[in-house]
Amino acid sequence: QLFLDKFFDRRNVKSVSEILKTTETSIKNQIITDFQLSCQKYFICYSFAILGLGDYAKKLLSHAPNLDGQLIVGTGHPNKGVWHAAIRLGEAIDNSQTNGVFPDKIAKSFITAIYSEWDEIYRHRLASEARADPKRVRSNLMGDMRLIRHCIVHNKSIITDEHTKIRELKWQLSPGVLLITQEMFSTLIDQINNMLVWIDP
Repeated sequence: QLFLDKFFDRRNVKSVSEILKTTETSIKNQIITDFQLSCQKYFICYSFAILGLGDYAKKLLSHAPNLDGQLIVGTGHPNKGVWHAAIRLGEAIDNSQTNGVFPDKIAKSFITAIYSEWDEIYRHRLASEARADPKRVRSNLMGDMRLIRHCIVHNKSIITDEHTKIRELKWQLSPGVLLITQEMFSTLIDQINNMLVWIDP
């Protein structure tokens, strides 16, 4: 369960870059921190979204006892607006539950975007700063995310053997349909907040 009502004093917490461990070549800079902060924004947006989905599902259930009716989503006044999409009320409510279809879709979209940001932006920024080829900028966690992204984008979220190649990601995976739960997404963000990055020699 989310706890958006609990806060901490940032003055007593070391910056993410300060607690990074290093390997072959030390990387302790703002670029990694920027990436981690970007990932945190994705998680905050996800958290707000799933809280909103749950609240809206409760409202639908209380105002629409006929779950076989259609929920129509559009813009403008209902009598004059533009129709965009429709779904059965019961399906909308079921899909909006914790770890349901809608939160899963949001999580997968965000996780795909997170990996793309790493691979296309931050990895290149680190490489430029280190005067190295981007392929030499390494992170086992991001390598695991590449496998997850491939599963989502290219294999219709079906896990085949990806779980046997994971090095660092703390997800319990097995062959079958990949469902990204709230716990899995929060675990990923926690790991990103403490991720290891190095430059291969």
